[in-house]
Amino acid sequence: MKGWFFKLPTGDLRPLEDDTIRRLVIGEAYEFEFKIPRNIKFHRKFFAFLTAVYGIEQIQSSFSSIEHLRKALTIDIGHYEIIIGMNGEEYKIPKSISFAKMDEASFDQFYAKVMQIILDRLPDYVEGDILALQNEVMSFA
Repeated sequence: MKGWFFKLPTGDLRPLEDDTIRRLVIGEAYEFEFKIPRNIKFHRKFFAFLTAVYGIEQIQSSFSSIEHLRKALTIDIGHYEIIIGMNGEEYKIPKSISFAKMDEASFDQFYAKVMQIILDRLPDYVEGDILALQNEVMSFA
């Protein structure tokens, strides 16, 4: 069973939905695993930033879509798995950055690595230009 809980000032956990707690028997012990959900605003900021980077002519001429750019960057930073095709060749498959697959700390590292790749690969753009692009999309965060 999964459920969303919030912590009260008293330290107690309270379910966000009453149905979640009704299924638990009073007096029984339960094991819980929790995770802190990722910041959706930061996730949106990343995709807004990708859109802004994709708007650079030099990037658009290399990638047919924002999704292809995201996959290339994901592979470039080493966030991929290798599969062997039927022909024996190795293929790099970008790993997911979905909320279910990546926690906040991992996404922070992912974002920082992507930013560094963009700075390294766009010699015509200086860090200030990239940071200006980043600030341009801050309204999404």
